[in-house]
Amino acid sequence: RMKVIRFLAAATCLILLWQIYFYPRKLEFNSTVIIEPHFLENLSYKFGSDKSKDDHKYTDMYQMLFDKSRLDILNVTEIGSNAGQSIQAWYFYFPNAHIFTYDVIPTDSMRKIAEIHSDRLHYQILDLVKDYDKAALVDESMDVVIEDASHWPSQQRALLKTCFRLVKPGGYYIIEDIWYTKSEGRDWQTNISALGTEIQTILLENDVVFVDTHVGHRDWKSWKNQHSAKYITDHLHHNSYLLIVRKRMHPLSPHIKMNAGSVAMKAEKVIF
Repeated sequence: RMKVIRFLAAATCLILLWQIYFYPRKLEFNSTVIIEPHFLENLSYKFGSDKSKDDHKYTDMYQMLFDKSRLDILNVTEIGSNAGQSIQAWYFYFPNAHIFTYDVIPTDSMRKIAEIHSDRLHYQILDLVKDYDKAALVDESMDVVIEDASHWPSQQRALLKTCFRLVKPGGYYIIEDIWYTKSEGRDWQTNISALGTEIQTILLENDVVFVDTHVGHRDWKSWKNQHSAKYITDHLHHNSYLLIVRKRMHPLSPHIKMNAGSVAMKAEKVIF
């Protein structure tokens, strides 16, 4: 009888583990959602953020970056809160993080959101370029900084120069809504010298990617029709680009070593 009981107990444990592994569902722990597939995507739909999969489609990139680490992220800043929909999503997506958000124009909805979630959400009306010191932020304290402010190229550059200091080594600074319809927006890729020495240094000394999240948009024509040509003209010229900078934990080697043409794909150069 004891063997049967032990067998049944072991079988029950295996079934439970199999269900948890292969069928993740919402798990509540102290009212905090811990596991749910495509969680940020669903939050963006729920709260009405235009980061959603059917809008800018930024949730694809953010889930790739943060799904495995989001419970370990402790400090997040989003510059540009507007009505507050994305702030609500970040609040639940990063359940252990303090969320700091700044805007130059107050909204009643964002004030209410900040009151409801005052335990971890910190909202301030402030121009970080002009009055950065009033934010009382600590250098290298943020795991993630997301810049979603006015989207004007000049302000994106000014905020990067001002706020990159906030990012921890290993942390991310992300610029949303880069306008490829504007020549200044294309400077991130095609004319880095136009960005100025300080920004060139940030880009050249850290890990950087420039991402077009519109690839694979399931209703791109409808999305395009909602916007003027100022924002979207075709699949190349639109405003759904992200610049993602990860602050390096260790500096780059000063020596440039290119393997193409000399070592890469040459069997005789393989090191065993």
